[in-house]
Amino acid sequence: MKKSSKIIGLVILMSGFLAGQVNSQIDNDRMQRDIRVASGILQTLSQSDATFVMYGDNVTGEYIEGYGVMFSIGGGYSFMAPRRSRSKTSVGAGKSSEAVVWSQNNKGRVAVMADDDKVAVLEDQQTDIKEVMSLFLVDYSQLIGQLKPTDKIVVSTRKSDFFYYYKTKRTELMMEPPEGKGNFGLTAELLKKDHDSFLTGKLKRGQLIDKIKFMEHSGEKARSKDLDMFASMLKTLYDVEYTDTYFISWAPEYEKIEGVGAIYSFKVFSSYDENGLYRIPGINQEGLDEEERTENVVVLYPLFVNSFKENLIQYGRAVKSLGDDEMIMARITMTKCDGCSIPKKIQFTVKQSVLKDFNAGKIKLSEAVAQIKFSEL
Repeated sequence: MKKSSKIIGLVILMSGFLAGQVNSQIDNDRMQRDIRVASGILQTLSQSDATFVMYGDNVTGEYIEGYGVMFSIGGGYSFMAPRRSRSKTSVGAGKSSEAVVWSQNNKGRVAVMADDDKVAVLEDQQTDIKEVMSLFLVDYSQLIGQLKPTDKIVVSTRKSDFFYYYKTKRTELMMEPPEGKGNFGLTAELLKKDHDSFLTGKLKRGQLIDKIKFMEHSGEKARSKDLDMFASMLKTLYDVEYTDTYFISWAPEYEKIEGVGAIYSFKVFSSYDENGLYRIPGINQEGLDEEERTENVVVLYPLFVNSFKENLIQYGRAVKSLGDDEMIMARITMTKCDGCSIPKKIQFTVKQSVLKDFNAGKIKLSEAVAQIKFSEL
């Protein structure tokens, strides 16, 4: 008998349990629609003539149950600089070290500037990003429905690690962080209840802007040993040699954002394709056709969800560098399964205070697991 057949009874019992936990009070389709619309607005604001230019990945948004919504701007190789700097010269013109000139290459538009100008441009960038964040939070955040008064609306820059620029003579494309700035990033946070007060006239526009909390995240704050260690733990727990469910192929990447926490992103896999037949390490089965593979992938899904919840508590308690109100979040892209009932992405979040209480013996494992927010996206 296949190993999977032994657990079908468990799946039947657990499916109702999981269904009751996923977005029980939120219309997820409507929330995702609102976030897509808001992300498009933030993207447009980011590329406005009045502010700055953004190249690289677009804006992404996520709903986090019990927390609110978080939008991330930029990514990867983004270069961001004020458009007003571009007015000093035109492309290919100007030789002054004060000029910021634009050029084109296979990575998109890049800045041509002398080394001394890099830090000044980054400081201008920070001012412009704040203006965009404030405009979005004040004028457009009400488009995101279903949020509770205690929820937060957060906008953060993502992985703005490097400048792409040319040396003064434009002979070599350079990529490096400006000295003294490290992994520059900025986060803006607004409570939903404060925006509600603005809409009802209890707060004026300037008063609402003053309520926005700005936080910089840079340099050594971008990483920490305990967060690196937790990524390594996840890789070990879901290594292909040891897993009972799905597996991962490398240690998850994470981003640490002050005031929010650590966000881990990775993909899980279920099987290997071996000449048209499938091998599923988690159940030690091979030679499966596509129908048999699909059946087992679905069977393993609730087992993976529940095992991940327990592991998030058991091993996440080793994280010490986060504040009590910050959280560990895991955004997981699911294994390919065409026509399956399992979602394409899932998300787990737990507050550091929960991990701290469990580690101190103040709450049981089951009580800690019950405080994890789980969503199918």
